[in-house]
Amino acid sequence: TSFDSILIHRQQPKVVQRCTIGRFETALSLLDIDSIGAGGGSIIHLDARGIPQVGPQSAGSMPGPVCSGRGGTEPTVTDCMAVMGFIDPDNYLGGQYELDIEAAKNALEKKVGNALGWDATRTAAGAYALVVANMANALRELSVSRGRDPRKCTFIAYGGALPVFSASMCQKLGITDLIIPGQSSAFSAYGLLEADYIRRESATIGWLVGSEDGYGHMIATRDRLE
Repeated sequence: TSFDSILIHRQQPKVVQRCTIGRFETALSLLDIDSIGAGGGSIIHLDARGIPQVGPQSAGSMPGPVCSGRGGTEPTVTDCMAVMGFIDPDNYLGGQYELDIEAAKNALEKKVGNALGWDATRTAAGAYALVVANMANALRELSVSRGRDPRKCTFIAYGGALPVFSASMCQKLGITDLIIPGQSSAFSAYGLLEADYIRRESATIGWLVGSEDGYGHMIATRDRLE
């Protein structure tokens, strides 16, 4: 339901030392990840001006996309991919589920296409192009704002839906190197198991500037953390 991206330079992801949680600025260190509402569960809809939009509303896993047959009524990005033939309806999740392509087409036409005079295929293609544009813009902002040329980057795409969009995104950004891991849909879980375990400890120290015990207090706190 989201597109999360991070820039890795010299094999090191950037870590920010402060973040905002709600209305509060904290000293919590986090990976510098950018996120937008664009993913397989993102809902395709018309805004108040009658312009097609993707997300940030999401169908989630339940009821999920219309084509999954679990009661969903709002067309999603996954429905678009199914209608466009990017997903094999006869072998979805290894054949565990059957996809209802006709239901996805009907939802796309009813919720979006009819108002624009588009059939289901054109509606799905338009939504796909919009998702690609949103994702490409997010990657461009991520790299350029940090002083990096996206054309000189290697794009690693993983997750349940991202590989379907990755080639189009690379073409739009001029990226020539694309890596899609073999187990891309489970790559986050794989990374969690394989990554090094790192533990960081910190403490807040306060003392009067110029006081004699300030430096000693800082050293004592450091030693206690070690």
